[in-house]
Amino acid sequence: MKHFHIGKILGTHGFKGDVVLSHALSSTKVLKHLKVVFTEDKKDSFMPWFVEAVRSKNDQELYLKIEGMDAKEKAKLLNRKEIWITESDFNLMSEKNTAINLLNYTILQNKKVLGTIVEIIEQPNQILAKIFIDDKEVYIPLHEETLINIHHQKKQVEVELPEGLLEIYLD
Repeated sequence: MKHFHIGKILGTHGFKGDVVLSHALSSTKVLKHLKVVFTEDKKDSFMPWFVEAVRSKNDQELYLKIEGMDAKEKAKLLNRKEIWITESDFNLMSEKNTAINLLNYTILQNKKVLGTIVEIIEQPNQILAKIFIDDKEVYIPLHEETLINIHHQKKQVEVELPEGLLEIYLD
């Protein structure tokens, strides 16, 4: 089963075991029917956490009530954990025109494959795509100056990166 990274637990909220999830989806509305989230305990080994309730905090954050987490101390187990959902849930929840839909797309520069997008990081002024080149993390900026084309059918993103950007990560 394939999983998609959607965000991170920022911390606990209150005394009844609620946690705050910061997410990269387009709005909190798409997550209101969330029933299960996952943490990655080991590479490609996911632990399910069943969701009892979801409340909106703001556009990028939610309060989650997790089954069995009835006290702040128990909920602290999830602090700073990356959160994943199944591919089927992701496809139901993500909107077509959001950056997170580029997960698992291949990044190309001059028709050469650079890597596969494993994470999308949305910052106030830019979007970064995380890929791996020779087992090294590389962050590719996705904005109008670097983005050439997105081929949704081929699941490819064409970029033209500033000279020297890749060398920063690879040297």
